[in-house]
Amino acid sequence: MSDFTYELEEFTGTPLFIVLTTHINETRKNRVIIRNKAALEVAERYGLPVIDLYSVALENAHFLDEGGIHFSAEGYKQLAKKNVERITETVPELNIL
Repeated sequence: MSDFTYELEEFTGTPLFIVLTTHINETRKNRVIIRNKAALEVAERYGLPVIDLYSVALENAHFLDEGGIHFSAEGYKQLAKKNVERITETVPELNIL
């Protein structure tokens, strides 16, 4: 973790977010859950805000292609909307809306 701490010190004052990986097909679901759990632990340890794209992807799974990996344009729009909402909540002075 020392490398990660170095990166945080280098970017003091820069908004950093932990972004949870989106849900993908069932064959990789467990790997994604484990990765997201680790990401949440890092966020908690360093007090970083989280953008939960995993939950958004689950709620919008009907926008996934047949392989269960890629989203349609509407699915990607929902993911982008969550990014913008969370960044705006956390850093309102950015005025990205």
